[in-house]
Amino acid sequence: MPEEVPEEFQGVVLYEVKTWQASSYSEDGNGDSDINPGESFRFRFSVYNRGASDIEINYIHLSTDDEYLNLVTSDIDNQFIIGEHSVEDNNGYSLGHYDYLSASDYGAFEVAQGVPGDHIAEITAVLETVTGYSYTVNIPIEIVPIKADMQIYGIGEIIDGQYSGSAGNSDNIINPGETIMIGMAHQNTGDSTTYDVQISLETESAYITLGKATYSTLHDYSSGTIRTISGTALEEGDTVTTSSNKNYNYSFTVSDTAPSGEEVVFDVNYQDRYGNTWVDQFSITIE
Repeated sequence: MPEEVPEEFQGVVLYEVKTWQASSYSEDGNGDSDINPGESFRFRFSVYNRGASDIEINYIHLSTDDEYLNLVTSDIDNQFIIGEHSVEDNNGYSLGHYDYLSASDYGAFEVAQGVPGDHIAEITAVLETVTGYSYTVNIPIEIVPIKADMQIYGIGEIIDGQYSGSAGNSDNIINPGETIMIGMAHQNTGDSTTYDVQISLETESAYITLGKATYSTLHDYSSGTIRTISGTALEEGDTVTTSSNKNYNYSFTVSDTAPSGEEVVFDVNYQDRYGNTWVDQFSITIE
């Protein structure tokens, strides 16, 4: 590599990095323009020749040492010439001020799950001319927590003998020895969409044996969306009911030895496609 970079190449700048997710390529994200843990993304950029001579780009090489990024596409090797004082995208098309053009080649990365808090990752782009001169730029990529927020919207009536799959005296009260079914609805109270949410029930109570507690039927939740476990959409203010179809209800059995007045706390665990998790709680009283 030459020690001295010619004047006309000193002004080359990689700029206007634009990241996005879309289902039409290799990306997987919720489309909110943020880069969240578990998503994959690509970006495009433009090259600005601020020098007084044309330069011919040989390739642009991308790399990262960040532990939370996995490089999918490393080389953008389209050859193109950038005229003096001109802007080109990485397909070699001339751009006006703040113009963008789609590019057939792009940088693609996958983000690991479980990235802690707000994290600034760094991608290094090395642009090299056909004559061997290179220009390096470090591109910061901000990874932020997803803005979705899954919570319990409402719980249906207690079923203790009225439907098949439950057992008890049908008084809608939880007693020792009964098998209970309850329906539940869940809501995304956040600002971003989340996909393929799996929901499961847990409790540490020694008096409860869980029956149907995990749902493999996965549903998408845009901001504000309310769904029952079957996927039925509800409107704000709707009453949640417990279905006669036991496949769409949570169930648990209460021990015969459970004391009257015992309060039992349940955790409702949510996990989406990207590994994001949320926990909400509700409680019942054994009478």
